[in-house]
Amino acid sequence: MLRREFETWNAAKIEQRNRVGKAVRIPQRRLSFKISPKTDRDVQWLMKAIGMNKTDTVRSVIMEIERDLLAPKAPNGLRHLQDIAAVVNA
Repeated sequence: MLRREFETWNAAKIEQRNRVGKAVRIPQRRLSFKISPKTDRDVQWLMKAIGMNKTDTVRSVIMEIERDLLAPKAPNGLRHLQDIAAVVNA
């Protein structure tokens, strides 16, 4: 699923580049976060499973979150995540 999300994004980027005839500027903001050793092992496993580097894996995860939680008119699970965030931030 993640690989397909990334490939869709990458194909759109290439199509836009071909239409415009020049390189498409992609935002280059740095996203920095700390993760636990277990989460790092999970990310490493995911990277190997889908055959992508860390940057592309994180982009794919973000695209999937956007597609599943932010894009739909009635997102599944968003309320539950908001409740968890409220408890964590309390």
